[in-house]
Amino acid sequence: MRILSIAPLAAAAACAAFAGAWANAVDRFAERGVLSVCHDPYIYPYSAQGAQPPGFDVDIVRRIAEMNGLQLEQVWVDTGTRGGLGRALRNSIGKGSCAVFTGIAMDEEQIDELAEKDLIPSVPYMDAGYLLVAQGDAAAARSLEDLKDTRIGVAMATAVDGFLFNNGYERGLYLGNRRVARGMVQGEIDAALIFATSLAAARREYPDHDFTVVEGFETPADLRWNIAFAIRGDAPEIAAVIDNGLSTLIESGEMAEIVGAYGIPYLAPAAAMEKPE
Repeated sequence: MRILSIAPLAAAAACAAFAGAWANAVDRFAERGVLSVCHDPYIYPYSAQGAQPPGFDVDIVRRIAEMNGLQLEQVWVDTGTRGGLGRALRNSIGKGSCAVFTGIAMDEEQIDELAEKDLIPSVPYMDAGYLLVAQGDAAAARSLEDLKDTRIGVAMATAVDGFLFNNGYERGLYLGNRRVARGMVQGEIDAALIFATSLAAARREYPDHDFTVVEGFETPADLRWNIAFAIRGDAPEIAAVIDNGLSTLIESGEMAEIVGAYGIPYLAPAAAMEKPE
């Protein structure tokens, strides 16, 4: 690429355009009461463009907008392309096309990455984690200890795969949670640890199969992750609307109803995250 003598002027113009774009979502909120939200279109049951139902993240932000008399504007951003979530954040919320980005698993590393992009996490609104599912000869199981002599289906090279290996369980290894679910449908395994949101997708794909979640199973802490939204760091009013809305939905029990409608048990956040000052 040739560098022309007008490059400094072009760079300055680009920076000005970027700054203007960065302000767009906040301006729309302040001036017209528009809550602009980014979702990934391909991560059912979180969000799914054109699907009915559209995903619980879509349902959640619709309720928050409704509770606050706001107009909801939804922007679809694919996080599965080259560069993943980081690039998607830069090219969407980072450029002002939305003020909120939904459905992000939060840990210290992710929070640090958000801070580098001048974004902050909302309060966590649920946990995503692995659920114990059992059928057939394993149907009487009430804990992992009951399955010490049973092959447990898991997605290979994942946190739960390592957990079972380190604790001496026999694993049935599959390439992804979707194939774990298919293994249960085909009777290859009678027990599995399936990621909760993948269970919703499995129930949609195999509506006639009874994926029975073991009642009373306590998901180990290191197999659970807080889920939250990313919010523009320069939009405290929007952050307050989102945080208050999420907290209200959790406390009223409506959050559990929204998530539960997608065929998965609601896991309340294990612990609150400290928000940056």
